[in-house]
Amino acid sequence: MNGNPLKVNDIKTTLILGLLVVLTSVLVALIEVIFSYGITLVTTIRINTLSVLWMLALPIVGWLILKIYQHTHASTMDVMGALFDIYHYKDRKLPLILIPLAVVSTWLTHLCGGSVGREGVAVQVGGLIGMNIGSTISSFNITHKRILVYCAMAAGFAGLFLTPWTAMFFVLEIAISGMVDTMLLIPCGFSAFIASMVASWCGLHPFTYGLTITGMDWTMLIDIILMSILFGLIGGWFGRSIHWIHDHLTRLFHGHTTKMMVIMACVIAIIMVLTNGRYAGLSTDLEHAAFRGEVYWFDFLFKFGLTSLCLGIGLKGGEVAPLFVIGSTLGAFLASLLNIPVEFGAALGYICVFASGTNTLIAPMFLVGESFGFANVPFFAFGVIIAYAFNFNHSIYTHQTSINRLLDEREKKDG
Repeated sequence: MNGNPLKVNDIKTTLILGLLVVLTSVLVALIEVIFSYGITLVTTIRINTLSVLWMLALPIVGWLILKIYQHTHASTMDVMGALFDIYHYKDRKLPLILIPLAVVSTWLTHLCGGSVGREGVAVQVGGLIGMNIGSTISSFNITHKRILVYCAMAAGFAGLFLTPWTAMFFVLEIAISGMVDTMLLIPCGFSAFIASMVASWCGLHPFTYGLTITGMDWTMLIDIILMSILFGLIGGWFGRSIHWIHDHLTRLFHGHTTKMMVIMACVIAIIMVLTNGRYAGLSTDLEHAAFRGEVYWFDFLFKFGLTSLCLGIGLKGGEVAPLFVIGSTLGAFLASLLNIPVEFGAALGYICVFASGTNTLIAPMFLVGESFGFANVPFFAFGVIIAYAFNFNHSIYTHQTSINRLLDEREKKDG
């Protein structure tokens, strides 16, 4: 990778960058607080006021989102692609109008029961804010802008989930799996902790579960290996399924995007009504039920399929929160078959499917600590490594590359 190194002697620019990192982290955190409360509000409205009618309105909302994105030409703008380009020292800038579009369209999708997540908006909002603020400072080169953008992305993730250690490594690992840029590590960590504190002060709470593991025998270790292999395959398939569905439906409908959206949203709405909204929105109730062992064997399949379909046709939301639900419900079911504690099975699935779906390794280790207690990290580490290996380098982020791929390309170039 090429890029101008940050000039140590340029004290003024460095101070400006440091100040902007702090201010941007606070701003992003406040936006994530509003975004999170908005999702809670629309979810409450859907559940408490004629939920069937709201879910049946999903095709109308899908059509509306599609038309707004087409009218503003936002459908042609690849936000994550631009953010990944900046990581690789390619200067990019996208309009701020994408922020309210992403936030409002995600609220509407949740209002009507779309089976999607939320962190995609959090990371993109942070990145867009950092991108635009960085472009206004004439003394900034691409290296300064790169630092600001990825600090803002870390703030977005931490401000939503209140997991600063996880956020710090997550935003770096999604760019190049298997490598952490040490130049970005400290400022991203600084931003993540600032955003997490601001969001906490505003009343948001992280997901935590008091998990106590007393020991592990060889039988349990074998069970963990078998479960983690499956978690790795499921997480890897999830990322591919979204793009596979999009590509095949586009061909099936001969490129008529509006027809595809309306018809498939009708199918999703009917399934949501027939399942009484069990897989609608974030499905946090289903996630909590997994830790109590109150799930069906098919819950992970429905969540997997409906989320892939929602995102594949163009409804807005994130992929990480569904990974948590898919993993915890599958883990709880497998735990009941293998006779291991159901809460441990749910937690292992929660972490390992996140690791395999995002193709990250270090961030999931910290997520164990921040969600289930750092004393439990050794009990999860082996499973995370196996799941990471068995996703076969697939990720929900199509622009993600790996250190092995970069080394292979460099070797071929040198050869």
